[in-house]
Amino acid sequence: MDNDKQLWNKCVEFHGHICGGLTIGYKAALYAIQLLDVDFSEDEVLSV
Repeated sequence: MDNDKQLWNKCVEFHGHICGGLTIGYKAALYAIQLLDVDFSEDEVLSV
């Protein structure tokens, strides 16, 4: 749970504020990561 909260806080910091669009985008990204079975290592970045 703390990892999810950290990720959310990073998203808010990057975006600049909390809004409905950020929430939808955040949830959609989490779903896409799960659906596509994306896995990350420490030195990788996924950009879309």
